[in-house]
Amino acid sequence: ELVEPFTLELDTTPIANGPHQLSAKATDTSGNWQTSAPIDFTVNNDLIAPTVSIATPANGQTVSGAVVIEAQATDNVGVTRVEFFVDGTPLATDNNAPFSASWDTTNLVQGQSYTLTAKAFDAKGNQGESTPVSVTIADTTGPQVSLTAPLAGSTVNGQVTITATATDNLGLNRVEFYVDNTLIATDTSNAYSAVWDTTGLAHNTAHLLKAKAFDNAGNETTSAEISVTVTDITLPTVAITNPVNNAIVTRGSLVTIRANSSDASGITKVEFRVNNSLLCTDTVASGESYDCNWRVPTKRNTLYTIQARSYDTAGNISNQSIQVRSN
Repeated sequence: ELVEPFTLELDTTPIANGPHQLSAKATDTSGNWQTSAPIDFTVNNDLIAPTVSIATPANGQTVSGAVVIEAQATDNVGVTRVEFFVDGTPLATDNNAPFSASWDTTNLVQGQSYTLTAKAFDAKGNQGESTPVSVTIADTTGPQVSLTAPLAGSTVNGQVTITATATDNLGLNRVEFYVDNTLIATDTSNAYSAVWDTTGLAHNTAHLLKAKAFDNAGNETTSAEISVTVTDITLPTVAITNPVNNAIVTRGSLVTIRANSSDASGITKVEFRVNNSLLCTDTVASGESYDCNWRVPTKRNTLYTIQARSYDTAGNISNQSIQVRSN
């Protein structure tokens, strides 16, 4: 320093922390000099950066909605602030412990992963950065599912194939098929179908079908229920008991043609024909017996074909024929 008053601004930053001595040396114009007595001083610079870590959410966690990010930060002197970042973009700053920030994930892409970090600062500007934490936005959207076959209100029988279409924003896990609220099958393929065996079910009964779709996040959606009716495809039984096959009938006589007929769903009528001409129809059975009176024509030695035709309530038809000859 060449001009009075002689002063020095000492930058202690490059000086190691610890005890030191400071002295001054004065030199006159003739080159004479003298050194002052030393004074003791101690350098105690804060060179230690804070430590910081993200406490919540945990690494790998799935999050949704408003997420509270919490950080733990410490320093040898004190933490002045913590800054929070999402994918490197500043989110928020908190100047007071406990350090936290709110992150709104409502409009973010479901299934997308994001990286969270925090930076802690002390009064000297030292900073420490947390280890990155990866989180994934939760899938809260349920699948869409609907039955495509059979159609609502249709009649079915035998082995019935039930099919469904199902989609999801991120991916489907499975589709379950129900009949009258009972699970009958689960399909994990993309075809989404099930086979329903109706052979042992009561005829002309209605049943409710539905499907449930599940995505990989556990969201589920149930399709609209449809009603179908199991139809009777079993033919009725019918047998002519009078007259017997190949019987000889008396010309001009009145013959009672009798047939036994039965069906699981019920008989609606039995028609009697002679040589393909409708003779009569009986709709009221005596037990399982249906009758029709036939006046045998007077022509001698004539062959006649007698047929009984039975109808059940589902419209199934059975026939039985015999032949008789007039005397």
